[in-house]
Amino acid sequence: MKKYSVLFLAILFLVGCGKTDYADLHKCWAQLENDDGKEIYILCNDPSLSADRYRQSYSFNKQGRCDYKVLASNDAHFIEEGTYKLKDNNAILEINDNKGDRLVSFEILNLSENELVLKRQ
Repeated sequence: MKKYSVLFLAILFLVGCGKTDYADLHKCWAQLENDDGKEIYILCNDPSLSADRYRQSYSFNKQGRCDYKVLASNDAHFIEEGTYKLKDNNAILEINDNKGDRLVSFEILNLSENELVLKRQ
């Protein structure tokens, strides 16, 4: 019986490994850098972010709503509301404005508790 318990635990461990917890998406993310087509975001309240320049940011909630920062032509910025969808087994993040028009689509390369790595589609 002990042999089956160990086997069961091993199977549970293997099935659970490598799965991304998409609940981690439901936070505010600020762009840290853009490197080789990858956009790296960290938490908006991370103390390492300097306030001396514009940073794209997205804030996602559990109900499929999001806020995103918009840079105006006069170098001001403001927040707009929109929606988002996770598609293709949660590998694609699609962000839409309030009218339902797609603003941007990303491939999610990595999502952890405090880092989000995206690639524009």
